[in-house]
Amino acid sequence: MGKKFTAAEYALKLLAVRPRTMKELRLRLRKRGYQQEEIEETLKSLRELNILDEEEFAESFIKGKMRKLYSKSWIKRELLKAGLPEDQVNTWLNEFYDETSVLSKLTEHAKHVFSQLHDLEKARRRIYAFVLRHGHSPSIARKIIDEALTQ
Repeated sequence: MGKKFTAAEYALKLLAVRPRTMKELRLRLRKRGYQQEEIEETLKSLRELNILDEEEFAESFIKGKMRKLYSKSWIKRELLKAGLPEDQVNTWLNEFYDETSVLSKLTEHAKHVFSQLHDLEKARRRIYAFVLRHGHSPSIARKIIDEALTQ
């Protein structure tokens, strides 16, 4: 049988893998069976020591999802679900999200799909679905398709 970690040790182990939010750590610690008092004391200590950094989590999350071409609104929804305050989420999105870059890369992706598929309608449907799955609006999807076809 393995060593039983304290809540703080387990939290540090989780944070070593990737940045996390307080809400996520709280849920993981609770699921592991730690008492509420120990969880809250652990979270307080991690915040005081600047080990638990929600801005770092947000930056990492936003940049990772941008690389995968997700929309600003989709990312915002996910960050709010993660328990981050809306005013902070808006600030971080304004600081870290580059919409021009995402739209440009979506257009490049669309051009690639058009170059690979000989069936124009199939390519349109595939691109449209991809753009919508990543949280962008139908009007953005149509714009991306039009730009890819005219370039």
